[in-house]
Amino acid sequence: MLSTIAKQSNAGGGTAFALALGTEIRRRRIELGLSQASLGRPLSRAYISSVETGRLTPSLPSLLLIAKRLNSTAAAILSSVDVTLAEVARGGSPNQAAIPR
Repeated sequence: MLSTIAKQSNAGGGTAFALALGTEIRRRRIELGLSQASLGRPLSRAYISSVETGRLTPSLPSLLLIAKRLNSTAAAILSSVDVTLAEVARGGSPNQAAIPR
């Protein structure tokens, strides 16, 4: 069983997962024409910025709120991230990964 510190270093800010998740959230937000502030309310714009840049990984309640505002589900967002990470693991660019809708 991993300690909290080990879990944070495996999935926390700055990891490939955090970066891919942030990129996916940003892509969907821009596609909908939302600002960071409108997406995050009651979360701060700075919090959304930190998530989108991969500095923070959102908690599950925050991810559920963000997903709802993006007219999506946490499962759909995480599935897209999984596709991106698989593409990167095969040596591709994250921008080349097919993003399911």
